[in-house]
Amino acid sequence: ADKLWELLEKNIIQKATSPKDSFNSQECSNIVWSFAKEFGGRRKQQSSRGTKISTCPNYNPNLLFDAMLKELTPKLHLFNSQDIANTVWAYATANYPAPALFNAIIPLVSENLHKFDSQNLANTVWAYATLRHSAPQLLDAVAA
Repeated sequence: ADKLWELLEKNIIQKATSPKDSFNSQECSNIVWSFAKEFGGRRKQQSSRGTKISTCPNYNPNLLFDAMLKELTPKLHLFNSQDIANTVWAYATANYPAPALFNAIIPLVSENLHKFDSQNLANTVWAYATLRHSAPQLLDAVAA
């Protein structure tokens, strides 16, 4: 299974960095969510034990998350509430701070708060708290 993830990662990075190929907003959020779901828990568990970060010898989460940042950031205005929640959840679960991404998302959430269900809102706030990303505008909007 790990070999399959490595191959998938390679193909995603290749497509995400290609000038002629691209992913839509849902594909972007699904990709980062999938990799965070598969490897985020492993990384946290193993790093707390002091062992190597991934059981995939050739898996480097920075490559995928960097490539996807470049792919998804220009499309943020197309993200719906679930895309936003899944994306920030993924970066937090992978323990991958992305300050520019998180800063860009704050006004999107604040302006579209009425479109967030309780689960998406909870996941979004959790992600900001987990990465200790300051977001007073977001928290004020949620509290209002």
